[in-house]
Amino acid sequence: MPNAQYPVSKEACRVPGAAFVAENPSATAHAASVSPNRLRRGFTFVELCLGLVITSLVMSALAAFTLAMSAAWKQAEQTQSATVIANQVSAVLQDQIRQARLLGGWRAGSINGSGENAAVMLWKEAADGDGIIQDTELSLIEFDPGGHRLVIYPAGQGLGVNVPYSTFATTSVIDSFKAGRTARPLARGIWGASFKVSGTGSGQVPRLQFALRIVPEKRDDNGGVSPDAKARPLIQYGVATLRAPAAIPGF
Repeated sequence: MPNAQYPVSKEACRVPGAAFVAENPSATAHAASVSPNRLRRGFTFVELCLGLVITSLVMSALAAFTLAMSAAWKQAEQTQSATVIANQVSAVLQDQIRQARLLGGWRAGSINGSGENAAVMLWKEAADGDGIIQDTELSLIEFDPGGHRLVIYPAGQGLGVNVPYSTFATTSVIDSFKAGRTARPLARGIWGASFKVSGTGSGQVPRLQFALRIVPEKRDDNGGVSPDAKARPLIQYGVATLRAPAAIPGF
């Protein structure tokens, strides 16, 4: 029955339930205040699983990126270290060869470190200026595969006896020259070396062509040294020429 306090229009009567709303306006306010609370709810199980999967994918991608960057930095550091060693060794070899008077017997060796050790004899200086080669004026540069280094048997060791050029220029003199002499390190971090001497004829300029295999090293808990299997070896090529070669002695 229409409420005298809230009269119902004809239009409202045409809509089902409109009369109740018109007669009870407080019901509308109550429904508006209650409905949002009833709509609030938490994540469903499916939504929670999807969220966890997406989070896992993002974290996995981030971890993979971090590991890749770490590996890249490590590789760059190893390459830089090998490059520094290569430049230093080249500079040392060139300095030794440039100061020599003549190049003598030599062995080719191998950049793989197999076979005979690369070596070259040098007539380092003529102390008395007589133009005759003496054993105390000779030095030897050799690859030491056990120590992964180049060593030099410096001049100043020996008995001061004369050495014929024909003996100085032969390969067989290398092993006999080392007897009773002490070597010192010339360069470290070398895992293979190859030498080639040319231009030793009369009127030519002697020179040494070299190739060095340099591999970044790693140390174990016992202090042992081994090549890093994950690192790329660096092959350093170079040529060293005598600055002021002497004439080939007649003796």
